[in-house]
Amino acid sequence: MVNKCSVPNCRGNYKNGPKVTVFRFPKGELLRKWLVAIRRNDFKPTSNSRVCELHFTKDDLEYVTEAYDERRGCLISVQLPAPRLRKTAVPSQLDGCPSYLSTTVTYREDPNSRKERLDNEQVAAAIAESLKTCTDYEKKHSFSSFNELLNVLKTADISDFWKMVTENQKYQRKEADTKLSRAVDNAPHFLN
Repeated sequence: MVNKCSVPNCRGNYKNGPKVTVFRFPKGELLRKWLVAIRRNDFKPTSNSRVCELHFTKDDLEYVTEAYDERRGCLISVQLPAPRLRKTAVPSQLDGCPSYLSTTVTYREDPNSRKERLDNEQVAAAIAESLKTCTDYEKKHSFSSFNELLNVLKTADISDFWKMVTENQKYQRKEADTKLSRAVDNAPHFLN
């Protein structure tokens, strides 16, 4: 059974109206605020009474849920299958009623959530920059053959302890150099 909207003049989920998400009436003090907001005299909501999403602002609805993954250090966001209502939301958009009966409410992000969001953004930016730097470094210093190693060595900062001997643009190779060449070809393919 599809629940229909209880707000006067609303056709939400009726046969000739739009198909929308509906929300149960809350309990306690918030229920009183909802009843005043929908402007129905002597209305007693039942367990089947609902108010549709058309009567809430976009700020009242949540379309994404988020959780912080401490292991990876990032914020994970997942699209919700249906909008979720904020705990403090009150219906404020009453179509078919005079505009002065509809009120708009703006919500501020609470300071702790804002601080956490900004911290997560900074951590994510730092991780992305670190990964980019690492990738650039590996591209600059990687090689897969002895000739590529020689090209990398030309641009690398190498201690004066190491000497390269060249003759007419050919590298001299003796027995020890040949063994070194074979060892380099089998070594890990990046220069630290």
